[in-house]
Amino acid sequence: FTGKRTSANRTERGFGSDFTAVVECEKGSFFIKAMRNRQGGRRSSILRERAIASTVRPIAPALVWEAENDDWIVLGYEVVSGRRADFTTGSPDLSVVAELINHLRTLPAPDVARTWAENRWDRFTEPEAARLFRGGTLLHADIHPSNVMVGDGRSWLVDWSWPTLGVAFIDPACMVVQLISTGHTPAQAETWAGQCEGWAKADPAALDAFARATYRMWV
Repeated sequence: FTGKRTSANRTERGFGSDFTAVVECEKGSFFIKAMRNRQGGRRSSILRERAIASTVRPIAPALVWEAENDDWIVLGYEVVSGRRADFTTGSPDLSVVAELINHLRTLPAPDVARTWAENRWDRFTEPEAARLFRGGTLLHADIHPSNVMVGDGRSWLVDWSWPTLGVAFIDPACMVVQLISTGHTPAQAETWAGQCEGWAKADPAALDAFARATYRMWV
């Protein structure tokens, strides 16, 4: 896949991975993400990330190669140039995030994702409310400044460690929490969310139910 390796530099990103690095090889530079090949959540997450790589290619770095043996599962991505996003009030990066979320909403979920129902909020709400969170939209479900890379004329959502299927307002709603944590007022954060079609078209009762569930999750 790579030819002879000439250097490897561990990255600051990738806290949920067993190993991440940028490697220089005969055949180019690659961002490497690796998990130990043993049963458990981390192995499951890299299998999900591998399974949806081709689907999210329009808004994520390309998966160039993959390798697996009894000990490791390794994904080799293209190296992209960018910085982490700025979520503070007035940042131009916020419109970039809205564009990425709107683009994600248009991507058809692959067949392998049909069983990936988003259920992390279920235990914090009533069964009838949890049904309001069901949907067929592919979700990143972990958008924060380090998972958005802003480049020169191109930006990416990275670290697809646990994609799920759910109602389209979930990614914008999670962003509302992120924005409030960086200094936005609730009104400012919800105004930003209005740029996202999944939020703009959502049932207000479903948004309220999700807000209550999110509050219970964190208190």
